[in-house]
Amino acid sequence: MSILKDLIFLITFVMFVYFCVSYFRLKFKQEKLIASFTEALLHDLKTPTLAQLRGIEVLQNGDLSCEQKELVIHIKESCKYTLDMIAMILKTYRIECGKQTLALENFNLSELFIECFNEVLPQATEKNLELVYEAADGNIFVEADRADIKTVISNLLQNAVGYSDKNEKLFVSIDLKSNQLQMEIKNKGAMYSPKYSAIGSNIKLYLSKKIIDSHHGTIFSEREGYNINKFVFTLPLIHSNFAFS
Repeated sequence: MSILKDLIFLITFVMFVYFCVSYFRLKFKQEKLIASFTEALLHDLKTPTLAQLRGIEVLQNGDLSCEQKELVIHIKESCKYTLDMIAMILKTYRIECGKQTLALENFNLSELFIECFNEVLPQATEKNLELVYEAADGNIFVEADRADIKTVISNLLQNAVGYSDKNEKLFVSIDLKSNQLQMEIKNKGAMYSPKYSAIGSNIKLYLSKKIIDSHHGTIFSEREGYNINKFVFTLPLIHSNFAFS
């Protein structure tokens, strides 16, 4: 009787292991299929958008009326925006799936900020915004993925400019806090800036949070008083006077 019980237990255990292995194998296969489908879908969305962009560029060289030229410019901007959104969604997806590899390098964060600000300067000038910039040190170097951190700073600056009232100030500071640096971006505006917590409200801010998380940094946003939106992120610091040989 004892042998029979042992045999039944062994058979039950083997079946349990078999079903567990089968379940996880099926789940892994489904996740791979979902991943393949998502990347293929985003690629398929990108291809026709690129084709539209090339077609618009050809049209721009044609004989168009002022009205048509204005329409073509708006369509071109819309196509570029769509391409940016597709790229951001794909990058966010890859980070969440653990597929994104960080290309770490040492770089000057102050210089990167100036580079990013120059890109949003036309929009800031349009609103007559004044930049108030403070840095603890002009040579603050960090070890991070430069392209990723540029995405974060650009996204936060675009958000700050977009939600600023005209003729106001844009406050940016880079400071050293213990063994990390802290970057703060504040804007004055009656409108509340969206939070990064919901992907539906602002994919750029959501991606920014994912990037900072992947660098073992922190990020938060808050409303100061009745008209100041503030975003702050921190990154691990190497040291403030690193020099390349």
